[in-house]
Amino acid sequence: MASSTQVEVPTSSLQVEPRLEEVAEVLPAQKDHDYRSYANAPQHVVRFYHENHLKQTYSFALAQKLKYGALDSGFEMGIWEAAELLNELVDESDPDTNVTHPWPSSLLSEALRVAYPGEEYDWLHLTGFIHDLGKVLGHPKMFNQPQWAVVGDTFPTGCAYASDIIFSEFFLENADANHPVYSTKYGVYEPNCGLDNVVMSWGHDEYMYQVCVGNNCTLPAPALHIIRFHSFYAHHSKEAYTHLMNEHDREMLVWLRAFQKCDLYSKVDEVIDVDKLKGYYLKAIAKYFPKTLKW
Repeated sequence: MASSTQVEVPTSSLQVEPRLEEVAEVLPAQKDHDYRSYANAPQHVVRFYHENHLKQTYSFALAQKLKYGALDSGFEMGIWEAAELLNELVDESDPDTNVTHPWPSSLLSEALRVAYPGEEYDWLHLTGFIHDLGKVLGHPKMFNQPQWAVVGDTFPTGCAYASDIIFSEFFLENADANHPVYSTKYGVYEPNCGLDNVVMSWGHDEYMYQVCVGNNCTLPAPALHIIRFHSFYAHHSKEAYTHLMNEHDREMLVWLRAFQKCDLYSKVDEVIDVDKLKGYYLKAIAKYFPKTLKW
């Protein structure tokens, strides 16, 4: 059973560059494929972002965070059970896939095991396996939330929407776009306040972070940062919102970028035999999480 002591992982212990050539041998992603290309995105992806950017306001994001962050829904289950539920969902915001992939995060977690082998990185492997579990928000057996409130790129609310956010033109219809405070560079925040103090658009990233913290998981700080901000592409891929970052965010950025590099290399339509891997992940889950979690 997980204890209440968070594991300390020195930032310097992470290699700056994952061994992507080795990852590619195991998970041969199409090297000439332009991942996250929205120029010719399917119409359902465009519709998704139009609705997402219209409805993700500061007041909405804050209300959802308070509501679901309480973890008082009455739902209780373990990490593995949540992963099984995730098999039944399709992310409508992803332009790179239109198929239901069994155990969707297993490709990424296995890519991370190749890039960062060794038990000292078991927390990183597990982070890859669980990082999307917050998408159970949209499962009909749980909260049945609409996709625009569950998946897609995330971004700060309560301040100006950056042009680096995908389909940023859709924010023109957002009520906060003309707000006297929320439409300004800093909005409700102070310079270099730190991303942990920013109310991000609501979705599976923030929800899973709240689940981890609220259930006293012992994953190290880099893991929690990855879980909370892995969909914040304007930040870790476009370097937007640097004016809100603090020193902790800058230290964590190397982990986010390494994680995303492995994520792109794992976007293939291959199926991994999870039964062969179950023992490894169950051991890691037991190390960092209680047997049953509140959701």
